Amino acid sequence: MAGRTVKTAEFACAVKQGAVGAVTIAMTLPTVTERTPVELRISLNSAPAQTHAEPLPLVLCPPMPPVADSAGVALYDPLGETAAALRRLGIRAVRLDTPVPTAGTDVIMVGHNVLDDKVLAAAPALCAFAAAGGKLVVLHQDKWQNFLPVSLLTQNIDLPQVWPVAGSHPALQGLDKEAFAYWPNNRGQEFKIPGAVCSRPFRAVSNGLFKPLLVAGYSSDEAALLSMPFGKGEILLCQLDVIPVAGSCPPADRLLLNLARPAVASPRARTLWFAGPAEHRDVLERLGFTVRELASSSAPRTDDLLVWWPGDTVLPEALRQRVGAAIRAGTAALVIAANDRQLPPLPRPPVFGDALKYREEVYVMQVAKPEGYAAPEGRCIHMAFPNRREPLLDGVTNASMARSSYRNGSYKLADFEIEAANGYRQLAEPGVIAETRPAGTPVVLVTAIRTGPAGVVQAFDAMLKPLLMNLGARGSELAVTAPAAHSEKFTPIDLRPYCTMGFSDTIAGDGKGGWSDQGPQNDLSGFPLNQKRFGNIPFDIIDPAKNNGKSWVVLGSDQLRTLPRKVTLDLGSRKARRLYFLQGAAWAPGAGVVGRYTVTYGQALRMEREIPLTCGVNIADWYVPQELEKATVAWRGDNARSLVGVYLLGWENPHPDTVIDTVTFEATDANAILGLIGLTVEE
Repeated sequence: MAGRTVKTAEFACAVKQGAVGAVTIAMTLPTVTERTPVELRISLNSAPAQTHAEPLPLVLCPPMPPVADSAGVALYDPLGETAAALRRLGIRAVRLDTPVPTAGTDVIMVGHNVLDDKVLAAAPALCAFAAAGGKLVVLHQDKWQNFLPVSLLTQNIDLPQVWPVAGSHPALQGLDKEAFAYWPNNRGQEFKIPGAVCSRPFRAVSNGLFKPLLVAGYSSDEAALLSMPFGKGEILLCQLDVIPVAGSCPPADRLLLNLARPAVASPRARTLWFAGPAEHRDVLERLGFTVRELASSSAPRTDDLLVWWPGDTVLPEALRQRVGAAIRAGTAALVIAANDRQLPPLPRPPVFGDALKYREEVYVMQVAKPEGYAAPEGRCIHMAFPNRREPLLDGVTNASMARSSYRNGSYKLADFEIEAANGYRQLAEPGVIAETRPAGTPVVLVTAIRTGPAGVVQAFDAMLKPLLMNLGARGSELAVTAPAAHSEKFTPIDLRPYCTMGFSDTIAGDGKGGWSDQGPQNDLSGFPLNQKRFGNIPFDIIDPAKNNGKSWVVLGSDQLRTLPRKVTLDLGSRKARRLYFLQGAAWAPGAGVVGRYTVTYGQALRMEREIPLTCGVNIADWYVPQELEKATVAWRGDNARSLVGVYLLGWENPHPDTVIDTVTFEATDANAILGLIGLTVEE
């Protein structure tokens, strides 16, 4: 087709001088088998010569594949807009009066802009449907509501382009990166510049086992399409503007068709076993995974998943040998080791390379050689690019595999790569992630380093979560289907007697009301009272309407002198393996200790343990929350002034067999205001 004219059409239009004329041009375009760039040239002729010629670049798309039997699609769409779009594409869907699964349903779709109270009430049934093997698809919502017990936040922006980061996912079948740019979409506004692919994308998801399929933003922190493998099925949340352009935009049509197809079987769900220090186990649990500790009395099966992550901790030799034996027996494994000294015994020892073959590329950087740095010539790997055709890396973004000092204070992604030798296959370039299959099941090695400022930690976690999900790691389904305030493992502590403030504040500076007493434009009124789990940990969230207007323990400072600076909480002589604190801070500095929790054990022992609250490490200001080294963002929201949030801090009790009588919450900084929303004991 290149270089030749394939179709010509003539038209006539009489236009008076100074007037505007409109004419409809129609022609039959040639059929193509792949996306093909063409040019539409419009020539205006006014006797006796041509006066204007306008070339318009276009892309021809191949015809839509035949619509398979869609009898199993059910649609909740009281507005009717989505139903009309599906009819235009030949997709049959049974209309639901309430979004409750019916017999014979494979896919339930929640239509465009219909997220209402009926959907919120049906959330447990919808999630149970997905767990049983169904596919739940929630299409674009201008006003997002958290009907799943994870905290999702949308941004009021339009994106002209998004990028796929999960090329093997069925939702993106037949679509490439060019398919998600500049759709012919004006969202019904005649004079708005067309081109929006997605409006109101999700912000980076800090909790819940969702992985991004389509992303945008400098740090890939805006997601247009999220996937959550759930039980035997899947939940898909789509903020792409597919419905306004259905029938006129082939990529949107293809995506909608893919979304309407039944769920493909998720990767086998594996029990996750862990070997490493408590601080790394905390990371996995805060990401939402259910974790079992590898102990002498138990062992993983061949269909389980083992995570080896020692960091700088020297693990016992007996544990190393047990891990090696499990891998040799065929247990899938993720090994996180920055160098060969951190490896367990492996059937195939990897070759750690210095990546100097990339010395002329942007991947490897010359750095000042820090103490103990082993890589030759003081070089380190600064970024790596994941293989977009590799299913194990679905959802892993380029931004999570890059380090740049002006964003997060560190250049180093890794010291070494795993070379493509001795049976290892590189999954990224350079090979900071590599795979081998000595017994038919994957053993994946990661050399990236989780150290440094908050931005580095956040990027590492953004890589780790989808990688583990693709290996089959899962969280507790109860976290979605039936969130509860109490379980046999967790006991939320009742903070009602100690609460000092609410979440919303009507009058600034009156010494009462909500949070930091800064008025209705700068409070936490958006905090979700109905959400009972944060980071997969249950908390007793207090409704201020049922507790004299008070919902959390806020401590005083020079900014809020009416409140106490220390409160002692009675735990009722409980044993605890871990304590979890749902907390926030205002006017917090960038660094330094601003407060503490003091754990007091049974009075007969006269023993205490302090948990310092250090800004940038395990607590931070509520404005623009970011992942921290020892705490995670439990919830994000916004008010009239800023993006805001609160943090989840987990603490490993060094004396789990000794009862705890009290926990004292104390502020030590003159200006910072500290708040405790919930406290939960893990027994």
